[in-house]
Amino acid sequence: MSASEKLQQLVAAVNYGDIESIRDSIAADFYDYSTQPGEPDAARVFHEMARDLKVAMPDLELSVANLEGDGETIRGRLSMSGTKSGPLWGSPPSGAAFRWDVDIAVRPKGDRVAVAFEGIVLPEFLGTLRQLDLVPPPDQMDQPMRYPVSIPEILLKAIF
Repeated sequence: MSASEKLQQLVAAVNYGDIESIRDSIAADFYDYSTQPGEPDAARVFHEMARDLKVAMPDLELSVANLEGDGETIRGRLSMSGTKSGPLWGSPPSGAAFRWDVDIAVRPKGDRVAVAFEGIVLPEFLGTLRQLDLVPPPDQMDQPMRYPVSIPEILLKAIF
């Protein structure tokens, strides 16, 4: 099965509610980084983030578009959307709509795939975090958060 087919199969499984399929579909190593002893592997990181997002947004839906590339590396656009009706990393339910579009690169790694988010632009991503009520609005950045938020460290490392 090609990397593109594996990715499409994974997206369909997650949309069906099968978050556990991430453990069987994502490679242990990240796209461009091999985990070191004591670090969580990529499959675990992606699984935990997807699990948390699915709890916060039971209607979470993924889609991939514009998949192109040779057999080794596939690039495309991943979209995530949902309604934040549950808590997420310390922020309470808000009922707010959420959407994030990001470029991805995917390559096969054995019988699994390694995935990388590409071209993340910090100001745009801060807007995404604001949609989830994880970062205050720009005019309130100097004020303390209304509740303690704990964004996963791996996500912060990837972004910053």
